[in-house]
Amino acid sequence: MLDRPSRALGAARGLALALVLALLPPMSSDALANGKAQLLSAFTWQSSVEGFGGFSALAMGSDGLAFTVLSDRGRLGQGRLSRDAKGRITGARLDSFVPLLGTEGEGLTRFRADSEGLAVRPDGRLYISFEGFHRVWTYARPGGKAAWLPRHKDFEGLPINKSLEALARAPDGTLYTIPEAPNVGGTAFQVYRYRRGNWDTPFTIPQRGDFLVTEAAIGPDGRFYLLERSFSLLGGFASRVRRFELRGDALSHETVILETPRTERDNLEGMAIWQAPEGMRMTLISDDNENFFQRTEIVEYALPR
Repeated sequence: MLDRPSRALGAARGLALALVLALLPPMSSDALANGKAQLLSAFTWQSSVEGFGGFSALAMGSDGLAFTVLSDRGRLGQGRLSRDAKGRITGARLDSFVPLLGTEGEGLTRFRADSEGLAVRPDGRLYISFEGFHRVWTYARPGGKAAWLPRHKDFEGLPINKSLEALARAPDGTLYTIPEAPNVGGTAFQVYRYRRGNWDTPFTIPQRGDFLVTEAAIGPDGRFYLLERSFSLLGGFASRVRRFELRGDALSHETVILETPRTERDNLEGMAIWQAPEGMRMTLISDDNENFFQRTEIVEYALPR
């Protein structure tokens, strides 16, 4: 186990958790009935593990405890959550936290290590999208060598810091990746789809307001979920999740299931959609951007039908 917090740190975490839980609204069926996500847990994660933070993507195991996290500095972590009797997140630990390697097993320079999107196959194979040097790599296991997926012709011309931010995997193995910023006349996000060894561009997603893409996921319900972020120097971060029906080459039935007021949540960048016995769950993690005034936050919501 990598995480060994000090006694003082553990006490501080316990106090912070108690304060957070005291402020949580009671579980209400009204929000779910109105088609909105309902907050279940809000946990601030602290750790003394070297390189901790900067998390840009999250995947959850089917038990709701095992998780995989990806940092935007080229590190991959695996661990487990702790939950109380009501299922609320009360702790998180890292069991491994390893650097991503290149195709020859080499370490990655900062330009090549800006890892953003994550998708995990049921057998544990990993798919990771990168900014900077825009690409999608696959890994048979954490700590192993990377293997290439072909690059779409558009990838080379994407902006250095606003490219392949989101990565989602469908049950049939199809991958979807989305740049952070619009690149279709400045009004829509282009979605790139990888299947049967080739990329295509089946559809775009219209930009609404000043929100930019941070992650995507396809839930057990087959729907397409898009996590977005808006930021202002005065107001801070706001997050939004849109949900779509996914049918072949089109998205439809756009619905906003979550939109947070500014300053309520930190910089949410990672998203996992999974099935709990009680219903669908959405777990989100924030990127602290290596700033002392931000935090690594794990929040979880019950999803409407």
